[in-house]
Amino acid sequence: SLGLPSMSSDPHKQLIAQAKRLGKNAEPKVIAEIAAAAQAMSVKVKPMIDIAIYYYEEFIATGLFSEKVLWQLAQIYKDKGELERAIKLLRDLERAQPQHHEAGRTIHGRLQDAARL
Repeated sequence: SLGLPSMSSDPHKQLIAQAKRLGKNAEPKVIAEIAAAAQAMSVKVKPMIDIAIYYYEEFIATGLFSEKVLWQLAQIYKDKGELERAIKLLRDLERAQPQHHEAGRTIHGRLQDAARL
């Protein structure tokens, strides 16, 4: 079986498909995909964001680099008001990819916002 990605636009079906893939194959790519599916589902079911955070953190713990994972997790932390965590991730992203078009600008903007508070 090839484990083809789910073609459904339904976030619940996407999450279930990724969970099945994770059960068969716990590669970092699959971990990142289930995190993204949980994040998409969190639009309708808010607690799913905690599952997304868990899997994004699990991906980071593998030691592999993914611009998308760092960016998405930083955005989640920013939305939750956890600015220190968000800034740390954006700094990690900026360090790994100095040419990243948003990381540096976002860090400096967040620091200025925090200084105003």
